This record gives sequence, C-alpha cells and structure tokens, in this order.
Amino acid sequence: MYRRLLKLLVFFLFSSAVFCEGDESVSGPYQEGGGWLLSALPFELASGRSRAVEQAATDIPTLLLEKIAGDASHVLSLAEQLDRQLFQLQTDRLSLCLQLSRELKARDGLVLSEHNARKLKKQIAEAEKKIAQIEASIRQNLTDAEALKGRYDSADGGPSVLESIAILDRNAFSLLELPEGEELNQFALSQGLSGLIRGSIESFGNFVSVTAELLCYPGGWSAGSVTEVGELNELSELADNLVVALLPKIANTMPVEIHFTISPEEALASCQIFVDGILLREGARDATVSYGTHKVEICADGYFTKSVSYRFTESTRYSMVVPMEKKSDGTFDLTFLEGRDGESWTGAAFADAGLIGQLDSQTRNLPVMINGKPVLGRFIAGLDAGQMAQAGELLRAGAGDYYYYVAPGLQEDGARLKVRLRQRPDEAEIHKRRIWSYRGYSALMLALPAAFLAYGNYLEVKDGFFRGGELRGNLDNATDFSNAATGVAIAAGGFFLFELFRYVHKASGLLPQEASVLDVSKLNGSVRNGIGQKDAGLDGASLDDAGLDDVELDEASLDGLQMDESDLTTDYIR
Repeated sequence: MYRRLLKLLVFFLFSSAVFCEGDESVSGPYQEGGGWLLSALPFELASGRSRAVEQAATDIPTLLLEKIAGDASHVLSLAEQLDRQLFQLQTDRLSLCLQLSRELKARDGLVLSEHNARKLKKQIAEAEKKIAQIEASIRQNLTDAEALKGRYDSADGGPSVLESIAILDRNAFSLLELPEGEELNQFALSQGLSGLIRGSIESFGNFVSVTAELLCYPGGWSAGSVTEVGELNELSELADNLVVALLPKIANTMPVEIHFTISPEEALASCQIFVDGILLREGARDATVSYGTHKVEICADGYFTKSVSYRFTESTRYSMVVPMEKKSDGTFDLTFLEGRDGESWTGAAFADAGLIGQLDSQTRNLPVMINGKPVLGRFIAGLDAGQMAQAGELLRAGAGDYYYYVAPGLQEDGARLKVRLRQRPDEAEIHKRRIWSYRGYSALMLALPAAFLAYGNYLEVKDGFFRGGELRGNLDNATDFSNAATGVAIAAGGFFLFELFRYVHKASGLLPQEASVLDVSKLNGSVRNGIGQKDAGLDGASLDDAGLDDVELDEASLDGLQMDESDLTTDYIR
C-alpha cells in the first residue's frame, strides 16, 4: 500500500517537473488585441556638436512622439500581419529546438544513470516518444511557415486591421537607450515595439537639417524617411513639419481630405476652423489629416462654437456641413408656480448649473439669460443662496428637489414664461409601483390560459350538446366556468392596466416640468403680487462654486459649447 502511494507521489512530481520544463518557451511580443507600440531613439549627430545641437538630438524625437500621441491609428496591412505570424512561428521553433536539445540529452543520460536493462529500455522508449512529438511539432511549424510565405503574393490586396498607436510606457519623454554591443532589431523586438523612429541631425550655423526614419517590426524594414530644415530656436515648428510628412508612413494610409461647408454666409467672414487644436489658415475650407480620430472645432463671432470628434477611417475624402447657430441676447422672466405638494417657496433656483436667484413668498419670478439652447433648470427648496455648501446636506435630508425645462422656441427677449414645479418622486416609490405593475402582469398571464382553456371547453361541450352527446347540466357548468375564468382574466387585465398607469405616472415625475407662456390674468392675487420682484446680485454665483459634487444636473443639460453629432453632417465621397 505504502509502496504504491510512494510510486504515485514520484510520478506526480516527475509529471509536474516535465510540465514546467515544457512550458519554458520564448513568447513573442505580439499578442492578439495589442496596439501598435511606437518609440524613438535619440538622434545621431552628423556634424556640429554644440550644446544646442546635442539638446536638439533628444528634444526633436521627444516632440515627435508627443505630437503623434493621441488618437492616431495604424493600418496593419496583410504583409505586416504575415510578418508577425512568421515571427511567432520562428519564436516557437526556437523554443521547440531548446526542448528537443533537452530531451536528447536526457535520453543519452539514461544509459549512464539506469543499470536495469528492462527499465532502461522502457525509459528510452518513452524518451523517444517525446522526441518524436517535438520533431513532429517542428515539421508542422515549418510547413505552416511555408504556407504563410506563399500568401505574400496576394498580401497587397488582402484585408487590413486598424490598431491604435501607443507610445512605449505611455511616456513621450522616455526615449530608448540602445545598450552598448546590442543589435538594434533584437533590442526593439525585446521591447515589443511595432515601430521605431531614428534619425540624424546636421548643423549649419543656426539651422539644422533633420532626417527621421521609421522602422517597422518584427521585420525591421524601413517604412520611409523624411528630411526637414529648420531653426535651432524653433524646434516645435520643425517637429510639426516632420510629423506632417512622417504621420502617413506611421499610419500606413493615404492622407484624409476634409472639405468644410459653413452656413449661413454671414458666419464665413469671422469663421475659424481648428483641427486637433491647430487653426487652419484664414479663408481655408479644406484640411488634410491622417487616418484616425480627430477633433474639429468651428468658431465664429456672434455664433455658438461647435465641435465634434470623428473617426475618419471609412474614406480618404469627406465633406463636412456645419450649420452655425446665432447667439441670442436678452433675458426672459420665468415665474415659478406652486406644485400640488405644497412645498415651501424658500429656496435657490438654477438654470444650466448657474444660480439665477432666490425664491421666497414675495419673489416668484426670476430673469434667465437667453442662450439659444434648451435650458434645464433646478430649484432646491430651503436652500439659501448665500450658503450653497448646505445643498448636499439638504438634499440628503429630503429637501424638495425640482427640475424644469425651457424649450428654445419660447426663449425671446422680454418673454414671460411659467413653470409649475413638481417634486421628483423617490426611487423607492417608483420601485414599489414597478413591482405592483409586474404583479398585475403576472396575474394577467396566469389568468389568460385558464380563460382560454375554459372557453375552449365551453365550445366543445356546446357543440356536443347540440349534437345530442352532452347533458344540459354539463353545458351549464361549462358556461359558468368559462364566464368565471373570463371575468377573472378581465379583472386581472384591469388590475394590470391600473398598476401600469400608476407606475408610468410616478416614473414620469422624473422628467423636468416644461415651461409655457404665462397668462398673468389667470393668476391669483398672491402670485401676481410676487411677480416682478427681482433678487439682484446673484448672477455671478454658480452651482459649481457650491461644491455640490452630488447635486449635478443630468446629461440633458446643454452647455452650448458642444455640438451633437446630429448637428454636424458628414457625407462620404467615394
């Protein structure tokens, strides 16, 4: 018994050791789902070893990486994909070769370590089996490599993969330092790089000539080089010119052309177009960018700024139509009417996260600035405008919290609008009504099959009665049962509709109350007396200054500076 357990323990330890040894493989740096990793080396000095030129040798590649970092992408062609697969197969072959060498040495060592001829023969047979498996894996690896090489003839027309460009260690200021005596390609592969920028600088007085070259891995082949001349004291401008020429090679795509159509005509005179924060020259309506995601921003005097981030990856030419919206000036008066829940009128009112004034029993209306956009506002009962830091505590204590909405079409200078505030329902109440609507639906689903079954039985008994096969009493029983089941189903349906209405009504309380035009003649005396009382000196305060991290307006609040993608139409020109 103990001998058998000892043998099992030895076998387990031996199997674990073999498994661990077999797992010692050289893993390639290119894994599925990884990005296109880019880095740079300090540039070499061709001539003019002054302190400024030596500093430029590190500043220029750092500036290049800094300007390339962001939303740039690289199109991984089929040839690059094949390079990666061939490199992985080569890495696997090296690992298999090491395993084969270890197994051969272990087999040869059995002759010296094992003196029992029977055991020796058995162990050698097992070793030969392992060696044969490794050799078969190597042959299969070589066959796969030859098959991949045959695909290079059609590589140019094959599918491509888009990868995001990432900077090594996510730090553009960390340049690679090639260890002395180490070969460049092997060092780049050990870092898992997909691209490496290297270059040289030649000095001509106050000017320098810079050559930058892009190497792609795992092949280590050159994707191209660019040369640019600039002043030593204008390295940022020099780097911009290098990036413009080098980025198409890094992205591995043709440049993307964008044509802008701005309307109305009045906005064209002062229109400014920014692409990734860079202003186009005056009067320019076309931009050339690299393949990938870019942020476009359009500004004009007297119009709202519009901006959008778009992924330019479907074509090489785009037409972007931008309808500019004119800014509106002036204010409108908003009267706050008491809701059905009789909440206290004392509190602070906000419009688009900005404080507009204090409401009390004497002040029912406040001025709101016109911005040409929908206004989402808020009223917090019991909040003093001078003590904004208490807002979070008041809301947690259950203070009245109201939301309202003013459509752009109602916002006219001098307009009088009203909104009837309604307390937002508690989430627990909404959840309770939702549970009851589920119960009503469940009751209906249980009652319907019984009603259908009873009605079908009634029809069958009725047919049998008229044919003379059923008694009158059976028909009366089937009729009573069908009527009862139908009545229960109708009651369950009514109960479900009633609870569904209660749930929808309660949940609709989360929506802001919409403002409408005010008719003063229909107001009672107390409300009419409170209209016109302005609370001055509060326009400069804002909701952000109150420290209300947990009292933010929801995403329906529009800041007027961001454009929805539906406002910025993009047409593809194939």
